[in-house]
Amino acid sequence: MKFEFDRSSFAAVGGLAAAAAAGYYLYQNYVRKPNCPITPHVIPRAIPLVGNIVRALRAQSLDENVKDFEEAFPKETIAFMLPMQGWVVATVSPKNAEWILRTNFENYPKGPKLHDILEDFLGDGIFSTDEQIWRTHRKRAAPMFSLTMLRDFMFKVFVKHTNTMLEMIQEAADKGETVDMYSLLNRFTLECVGEIGFGTELGCLRDSDFEFMSAFDRANELSELRGWNPFWKILRLFNLGPEAMLRQDVSTLNRLSLSIVRERREELLRCDDDRAFADAVRSSRSRASRQLSKTSSMSGSVTTTVSSLRNSSRKGLKVRFTDENSEDGTIDDSSPLEVSKTLRPSTAETPRSHAPPSAACRDFLSLYMTADPTTTDSQLRDMVLNFLIAGKDTMSQAMSWALYELMQHPRVLQKAREEIKKAREETKGGDLNFEVTRNKLPYLVSVLHETLRLHPSVPRLFKTAKNDDYLPDGTFIPQGSITVVCAHTMGHLKSVWGEDAKEFRPERWMEMKSFPSSAKHVAFQAGPRECLGRHMAMLEMACAMSHLLEAFDFEPAMDLKECVPRSGLTLAMKNGLHVKVQRSGQQPARSSSERLVETRGA
Repeated sequence: MKFEFDRSSFAAVGGLAAAAAAGYYLYQNYVRKPNCPITPHVIPRAIPLVGNIVRALRAQSLDENVKDFEEAFPKETIAFMLPMQGWVVATVSPKNAEWILRTNFENYPKGPKLHDILEDFLGDGIFSTDEQIWRTHRKRAAPMFSLTMLRDFMFKVFVKHTNTMLEMIQEAADKGETVDMYSLLNRFTLECVGEIGFGTELGCLRDSDFEFMSAFDRANELSELRGWNPFWKILRLFNLGPEAMLRQDVSTLNRLSLSIVRERREELLRCDDDRAFADAVRSSRSRASRQLSKTSSMSGSVTTTVSSLRNSSRKGLKVRFTDENSEDGTIDDSSPLEVSKTLRPSTAETPRSHAPPSAACRDFLSLYMTADPTTTDSQLRDMVLNFLIAGKDTMSQAMSWALYELMQHPRVLQKAREEIKKAREETKGGDLNFEVTRNKLPYLVSVLHETLRLHPSVPRLFKTAKNDDYLPDGTFIPQGSITVVCAHTMGHLKSVWGEDAKEFRPERWMEMKSFPSSAKHVAFQAGPRECLGRHMAMLEMACAMSHLLEAFDFEPAMDLKECVPRSGLTLAMKNGLHVKVQRSGQQPARSSSERLVETRGA
C-alpha cells in the first residue's frame, strides 16, 4: 500500500513522535526512575525528551567511540540516555565483558528490544533470539563443525572457490584492471556459504551485481540504524525513508531464501539411499506446503527457483515485501597459542539420529529439515539469513581488513609469505592441504587474529539487562537497559592491550604465554554464545589468504584513508578495497585457464 503525504500528514506524524518521546521520557525519569545512580560514569547534561542523542549519534563512529573512552580513562564504562530507548551502558572493561557474556550470562539476553530491531531482517534466527529458541538453533548447528566435516567437506569447498577467485584475479591482472577485493571476497564467502549452508552453488562469484548480496548488505546496515533511531517504528508504519528501503530489501531476501529452501527440499528427496531420510524430508515438505499458502498470500508468488534467480539477478528482480564462550568447545584460555589450537574444531560428531546419508545431503539446511519435520519454510528462511550473516560478512570483512593492513606493512606481508613458502616446501607433494593450512601457518593465523583485534567483524555486542545488576567496576545496570560490549574500542585501548595497542603487530600473538581470554579478544564473542563456527572461519580465512598472498602482489588503487568502516551489524568497508594486482614477484603471468591452486590431497 502506498501512502500520499501532505503537510498536515507530516505534522501529524511529527506530533505523534513528539508525544511518544515525551511519554517515554516521563516514564523513565519519573515513573520508573532508578532508586540509585546508574553509574559514576554517566555522560552529563541529558536534554529532556532528547536525552544524549547527539552524543550517541557521534558514538556511531567507531573512531569517535575510541576517543570517548580515551578521554574517560581510567573509567571503562560510559552510560547515556536515548529517547524511547532508555539507558545505554557501554563498556570496554574485560572484567565487565566477562561478567556480561559469561559469568552472569542469563541476566543479559539479546532481549525484546534487540529482537524487535532485528526481526524483519533476521526473524527468529540464532542471532536475534534467546532461551529455548536460541538453544535449539545452537544444538542443531553444532554437529556441522566437527573435525570430519571441516576436513572432508568444508575445506574442499574453500579450495574450489578459492581457485575460481584466483582465476578471476588473474584475468583482471592480464587486462590491467583494478579489483575491488572487498566485493570479491564478499562474493567468495557467499559462494562458500551457499554450498556449505544450503547445498547450492549460487553462481555469485563472477556476478558483481548479484542482487541478493546488495539487498543483504543494505538490510544489515539499515537494521543497525534502527538501534540509533528512536522513531524507526513510526517510519516503518508509514513506509518512509530507510524503512521503505529495508522493506524492499527484505522482500528480495525472502524471495531468494524461500526459493533456496524449496529447491533444497526437492533435491533431498533424491537422496534415496536412506529411505527414512527421504521420508523425513517428505514429512517436512508436507508441513511446509501448508505454511506456503499463508506465506504466498502475503508475498505473492514465490515459486522462482534458485537457478532462475541466478539468471535474473542481472536484470534487477522486483519483488513485493513480505509482512512478516561456549560450553561445547571453547578454546581453553589458559592454553598456549598454537595454530592447531586456534583452528581446532569441536570433536563432536553429527548425532546418528540426524546424520545425513551422503555427501550430497550434509549441509546446514539438510540438517535443519530432517532434525524436525515440523520446521516451516519461514523458520528455515530465518536460518538461511542468520547463517549468511555469520558465514559471509564476518569472514569477508576480516580478510578485507587483513589485506588493508598488509598493504601498509610490507615487513609483515613478507614474513607471512616466507611462512607459506616454507610450509609448501616441507609438505609431500607441495600442497597447502588441510593439515598444512590447519597446523603449519601460525604466523598467518596471528595476522588474522591481529586483524580481528583491530577490526572485529562484530564491533559491538548488544545485550539487554533482564534484572537490575551491578558490573564488577561498580556500575549499576537498571532492568531493561541496553548494555554494549565495545569490542572494536577495546582492541584499540592501551589500558587493555598495552602501549602499542594501535600498532598492527602480529608477533604479539606468538609472544603470548597463553591465548587471551575471549572476554578480552572478543572477535568470536564469549561464554555460551561464543561463535560455533570460529574454527571454520579461521580455516576458511587461512585457506584463502595463504593462496592470495602467495599468488599475487597487491597495490592500493585508492587512498587507503578512504577505507573506513560503514555502519552496520558487522564491520563493513564503506568504499570497498580497490587494488592493482600482478603475479607475485613479477613472475610471468599464467594463463587464466590454468588451475592456480592444486587440489590434490585436499
